[in-house]
Amino acid sequence: MMDSVYIREHLPGDAAAYIEWQTDLCVARYVSWLPGTRADAEAGLLDAIEQQSDPDRKRYFFAVVMVENEEVIGDVGFTLSEPLTADCGWFLRRDFQGKGFATQAVSQLIRYAFTCRKLEVLTASCYRVNEASIRIMNSCGFILQKESATRSWYSQSLHDRNESVDQQVAC
Repeated sequence: MMDSVYIREHLPGDAAAYIEWQTDLCVARYVSWLPGTRADAEAGLLDAIEQQSDPDRKRYFFAVVMVENEEVIGDVGFTLSEPLTADCGWFLRRDFQGKGFATQAVSQLIRYAFTCRKLEVLTASCYRVNEASIRIMNSCGFILQKESATRSWYSQSLHDRNESVDQQVAC
């Protein structure tokens, strides 16, 4: 089945969509650190764009774009925590949640991380009540590592994957 979305580097023209999900309280209900203000969201997008040319880049965040009409519906990305390990996350605009788009985008992000960035381990975490993110992690091959009363931590290793990760990835 062909994906309905693709990921690409953020562009200045992504501002309206980026600000929409960064300031949406429903999107932020499971994330305490989202900026919440337009100015902070604009600064976040600018940082994502500036990271693209940083020779010591640590953050790789990408726009999630609909194939059909080029609409930006969210973003996915990772931050390097060690040389071959990164922590990843994702956001979708409210109207696009629950339709499989995040799973497609996270799968593409994983292929990019393991193939183009040559990472060996990806981690992700979420509140235990965030059932949608847990489904995404399970669908994309993450394995539960530990839980607290409120949070779950997942990871996946390049060496544990059952499929080839170098399929259809433009580095």
